[in-house]
Amino acid sequence: MTKLQELLKQINRKHVYIQTHNFPDPDAIASALGIQELLKHNGISSTICYKGKIDRYSTDKLRELMEIELLNVEDLSTILTDEDEVILVDAQKGNSNIVDITGDEIICIDHHPENEKFPYRFKDIRPKVGACATIVAQYFFENNIEVDFYIPSENLAIQVSMQVLDDVDTLERETRAFVKLNQFIPDTKCLLVTNSEETKLNCDGIKIDVVPIWKWLLD
Repeated sequence: MTKLQELLKQINRKHVYIQTHNFPDPDAIASALGIQELLKHNGISSTICYKGKIDRYSTDKLRELMEIELLNVEDLSTILTDEDEVILVDAQKGNSNIVDITGDEIICIDHHPENEKFPYRFKDIRPKVGACATIVAQYFFENNIEVDFYIPSENLAIQVSMQVLDDVDTLERETRAFVKLNQFIPDTKCLLVTNSEETKLNCDGIKIDVVPIWKWLLD
């Protein structure tokens, strides 16, 4: 049984809350989004929440551009109940950087040293891993769940690659993926975010904008 399968066995409700630490950074947001997508893949809806604020402009801009919904727990105060199930990502119950919200913290996924033996139903705490999102990414790989695109809206598909123009195999793989996507979702705007490359591609009539990440964040 994989870690993800173990995790899913501990969830009893059709909707859960995913809580990050109080000042979510890219790692916390990526981890929460990854868990949200994995849950959705298995028929479970979720709400990502936090208490505090997103400090960095670039992080908040990334959240805005990718249309990631993060709700402040204060806006959920009249909704949350003791029976609600909560998944903690990139944080642990009892840490100074996370508030104790209404609900039952049933699952914890984190890469920081374990602070106390809280009786989660499932925990995956790996202090030797550099990022919480790395742990979540392994859930995708271990369960053969392929992630080609992030689709924040019906007419936009975003793919990310370090570089494509100097690697024929990577270029072929990424462009063909967009062509295949347009067979299922016609007229989709195709955006390929890279480290520093910028150009416009055309593959079988599908236009693909290649932009460096710094420009995309400032756009």
